[in-house]
Amino acid sequence: MDGRLGDASLATSAIEPERATETAVEDEQNVTNFRVIHDYSSDFHYDWCVIGLGLPGVLRGVDIDTNYFTGNFPSHAMVESCCAPDGDWQTGEWKLVVPKVRLQGGSHNLFDTEASDGRRTHVRLSIFPDGGVARLRVYGSVVPDLAALARSAEPVDFASIENGGVVLAASDAYFGSKSNLIMPGRPATLGGGWETRRRRGPGHDWVIVRLGARCLFERIAVETEHFKGNYPDCCSIEACDVNPPQPEHVRDDLVTGKIGWEKVVAPVKSGPDAVHVYRNKISKRGPFTHVRLDIYPDGGISRLRVFGRVAS
Repeated sequence: MDGRLGDASLATSAIEPERATETAVEDEQNVTNFRVIHDYSSDFHYDWCVIGLGLPGVLRGVDIDTNYFTGNFPSHAMVESCCAPDGDWQTGEWKLVVPKVRLQGGSHNLFDTEASDGRRTHVRLSIFPDGGVARLRVYGSVVPDLAALARSAEPVDFASIENGGVVLAASDAYFGSKSNLIMPGRPATLGGGWETRRRRGPGHDWVIVRLGARCLFERIAVETEHFKGNYPDCCSIEACDVNPPQPEHVRDDLVTGKIGWEKVVAPVKSGPDAVHVYRNKISKRGPFTHVRLDIYPDGGISRLRVFGRVAS
């Protein structure tokens, strides 16, 4: 691997790439170009870089982004993946997910991945013969290590994206993405949570989460951090057990009510900028595969956390 013209780690940065800036300094004998590179650019030979995925999972597609590389982008690229949960990618069995393909410069190069046989932890981007890549984005579905979760001494947050949780649907997400609900850590601002527009009529808002595993509930946390004047008046939680949990039609059936919900936490008052933890208020503990958070009538929630144990 070579990165003398740009740090390879920038290929996975969440910050959008910027145009490289050049300043010429002339004197009597030479011209010196100072170049600030915000992307990964190789020296002039076949190159590659290995990236450990933020969360292991099944790969669905990749974006080999060559924005701002218009005269020095690779002509071709290839992507492989392996499963090395111990981090030793050098001994992993690499499998092709995107065959050698031609790239366009200054653009997003989007490709579906070839059939992936399960959980992957690392990808290897190879570029031919040389050049620069602004960003590599890998899309897919998180697949948790269920055996490790089952061995956990502490309750596991099965709503978290880190443990395979997925937000399937929401009534509204006008001010904040519904997927923010299951992100790890604390949001920096209220923009890091889920917030709906104000209702001027009947009804209430809701969000549906598929849990990372079929589990038994121990406690549920509904957090309104940063929401001080726009938190819900109250909320309630329902759950259901769908087997298998991921049939193609399940999302629509959950939204329309074709699949029945069981009340888990009856409507309870909410409050501003707080973490509301429910233990004794949980009336049914499962096993469940999905939860539905209802908020009345609208407002913002920073995080939803569903702690429990893997169901046998």
